[in-house]
This record gives sequence, structure tokens and C-alpha cells, in this order.
Amino acid sequence: MNDLRFALRQLLKNPGFTAVAVLTLALGIGSNTAIFSLVYGVLFRPLPYRDPEQLVRIFQSSPDQPRFPMSAGAFQDFRERNTTLSGLALYTRQDLELSKDDQAELLGALRVTSGFFEVLRVRPMLGREFLRDDEVPGHHHVVILSHGLWKRRFDSDPGIIGKSVRLTGESFTVVGVMPAGVQHVGGDYRSFPHGETVDFWWPVTLRPQDERGSHFMNAIARLKPSVPLAQAHAEFNQLAEGMARQFPDTDQSFRIAIRSLHEEIVGQSRTTLLLLFGTVLLVLLIACANVANLLLARSAAREREMAVRAAVGAGRWRIVRQLLTESALLAVISCFAGILLAQSALIALVRLAPDPLPRLQAVQLEGHVLLFTLGLTLVTGVLFGLAPAWKAGRANLNGLLKDGGRVGTGRRQLRLRDTLVAAEVALALMLLVGTGLLVRSFWRLQQTAPGFNPERVLTAIVSLPYTGYDSPADRGRFLQQLLDRIAALSGVESVGLTSDLPWIRL
Repeated sequence: MNDLRFALRQLLKNPGFTAVAVLTLALGIGSNTAIFSLVYGVLFRPLPYRDPEQLVRIFQSSPDQPRFPMSAGAFQDFRERNTTLSGLALYTRQDLELSKDDQAELLGALRVTSGFFEVLRVRPMLGREFLRDDEVPGHHHVVILSHGLWKRRFDSDPGIIGKSVRLTGESFTVVGVMPAGVQHVGGDYRSFPHGETVDFWWPVTLRPQDERGSHFMNAIARLKPSVPLAQAHAEFNQLAEGMARQFPDTDQSFRIAIRSLHEEIVGQSRTTLLLLFGTVLLVLLIACANVANLLLARSAAREREMAVRAAVGAGRWRIVRQLLTESALLAVISCFAGILLAQSALIALVRLAPDPLPRLQAVQLEGHVLLFTLGLTLVTGVLFGLAPAWKAGRANLNGLLKDGGRVGTGRRQLRLRDTLVAAEVALALMLLVGTGLLVRSFWRLQQTAPGFNPERVLTAIVSLPYTGYDSPADRGRFLQQLLDRIAALSGVESVGLTSDLPWIRL
């Protein structure tokens, strides 16, 4: 406690030094805390399901394409014949328009098979999940609402189960409401980019002899306890071989690829995030070297003080402990400033993060992050305080206490400070080179010709209800009238329709 009180007095006695050191360390600690929050939330936080390590994605594959979605016919065979899974389900994105109180709103939706929520082990807050009977054509007009949609458009009505809602001109019966926090369920973040959520789920319709040549639905499954991924992979490929013999026209040469759900969601972001984390660690090392240099310069003015302490009986460890206490206190103060900085930086990171980055809703400052920050602070305090403390513990008492002995910078101290400066320059140069390459790559991407002229081009999504536009001729007439009216608008040079926007040519 005496060391702590003395350290606090020393910091208050030198407010300029303290402010510069705290700001330098706060930038290093704050940036590392913010990026670690991002890395932990995306890469290391467990998926929000029970036993998430059992969840897998299943793909069909061929010699020409390593992975593609599963056909409905193959899914039904796999669901009935496998022995390694406790559940298998399909899902695909298909948005619908909600019409209520004369207000129409296009909402994000997933079509899923029965067992989808059982695979994820998520139960409705109200009502039930989908049954096999709901997959039968004509029985599929049922819907499960998300908690957010139930609260926002239905006033949290507890009697909503059994009531009808109008979705894209058709009547659907509400059979369930999911609990809060489940609106990001989908198993594949790419189905719902950053900022979008699932507002409701409705059933996929299946027939006994369903089409096997159409591959557009995603398969998600749960392994049975203690069943390894390799065993499921071997069984499914064995089943695929039998299906290829049974259906040679559609399933010939098909294989199966199985990946853990966590790896499927975050795998493509792992390298980028870890490189980013490594970069901010370099920033922290530069900050530590800066503060260590400040402490070394400051310790030169305290050499006589340390010599007097040693002369009246303070041992080397006692002096080292005092200086480490000062550096640790400096690090703790910087820690609190860094946490405040990290909170603001994290908000900005989440807002500015690119759309493909998964699991942004899981990024936050919480217990694991604060423990990381505390550990980082302790390591940082020792890291930048060790050199000045070691130097002070090796002071030449006889020379410093002699009459005429002067406080100055010795050759050994100069070597230590030169080494720290060289380390700072080397680390800063690495960051500068990396930043330059990043800016150059970004500039080159901006200059890449996409293969078309995107200037002054506007796009819009058109979603037609099923009722009223049952035939291709009805839809064609509507779309032609839409094109004619848009073409007649002032300032429109040309107009067209497409099922997909053009890909950028790289």
C-alpha cells in the first residue's frame, strides 16, 4: 500500500508525463480490446444453440462443383435412411409480403422442413413447431412468427395462435411464436446479410417423388452424441452411391460434403480477423516501447533518488517492486480509459463492418473480453515497466553518491533506449508497409472495370403475390406494364428486368 500511495503521488506530480503515457497505452489497450471483442464474438463464441458442436451443414458435390445445395428428393432419402444423425432439415430463403391494417411490408422469411427447430434445439415460446403434415402440399399455409415481428406488428398478442395473417395475398395460420433472440436463426449467415433478420418461418412442401434435379435448399443436421463427423461423412457417401445407382439420370457421380456449422459460418473470416488482431498487437507493442522510453527518460532524473533509497537499506527487489508498482498503476488507469475507448470503437466497427462478416450480433463487451483486457493490462504493465526497473536495480551507488556525481545518461542506458527505438521503428515500418499494400489493393479494386457502366443505374426488387398472378402470362403482363410506366418517367433513358444483378468481372 505504501508503494501504491507513493506511485499515485508520483503520477500526480508529473501530470504531463502521466497524460501522455495514459493516452498512448489507452490507444493500444482500447484497440486490442475492441478487435478482440470482434474476434471472440465472430470466431470463438459458441453458437447460441445447445450442444453446438453437433451441428453440421451437408452439401452434395460433383467433380465439377465441390459443394452445392441439396435436392428435395435426395433430402427425403437421406432423412429416412441415415443412422448417424439425430435430425436433418432443409431451409431456403423465400420472403413474403405481410398485409395488415392496410400496410404492406416485405419481410425476411425462411422456408423450412419439419424438424428444423428440433435440429437447432430451439422451441417456440408460444404454440408449436412444424410437423411432417405441414410439408404436404395444401397443408403448408401455416407460419411461425419471430418475437420481434409478433411484438412490432401484432402488439405481443398472447392469443395470436390459431389466427390468420395475409402473406403475399394468401391466408396463413399462425401456429407458433419464437422467443426473443431467435430472429437470426438460419444456419447460414449468407442467406441474411448484415442487418437483416428472419421475421417468420413457413414450411417447405415435399412430395413422395420430389424433384431430384433442382438444388436450391440448404441442409442442416445434428449428429448423434459421440458420433464423429468422419463416420457421418462415410455413411452419407455410401448412401449417395446407392442413390446414384437408383437414380442414374440425376444423382450419378454425386458425393457428399459435411462441415461443422461453426466452421461453415466463420471459416472464411478467420484469416482476416486473426491478421487484424495481429496488427493491433503490434500497435500495443509500439505503445509499450514508447512508454518504456518515457519511463527510461524519467528514471534518469530519479537516479539519485534510487541511490539514496539503496543507501538507506532498500534492496534491489524493493526498488524494482516500487517501479513496477508505478508502471502497473499507470497500466490500470490506462485500462479504464482503454475500455471506454474500446466501447466507442466497437460500435463503429460493427457499423462499418462489411456485409459478409458473420455473427455481428454476437459482438459485445462482456466477461471474456474484460478478462482479456485485465490480463493484457497486467502484461502491459510488466512489459513497459521491466526495462526501467531492471536498469534502476543495477545502478552504481558509489558513483551516484560521490560529491560531484551527476545525474545523466550512461552508455548502458543509451544502448537500452536505442534498442527500444529500433524496435519501435521496425514495428512501425511493418505496419506502414502493410497499410500501404492494403491501400494499394483497395485502389486497384476501385479501378477494376466491372464489365458494365454502373453510373446512374438504379435497381429495385419486385415481389408479386401468388394470388392474382398464378400464370406466367399474368406475371408477364404485369411486368410489361411496369416496364412501360417506368420508361415513361422523366429522366429514364432505359429500363430492363433480370432475375439476378450482373456479377463484377474480375
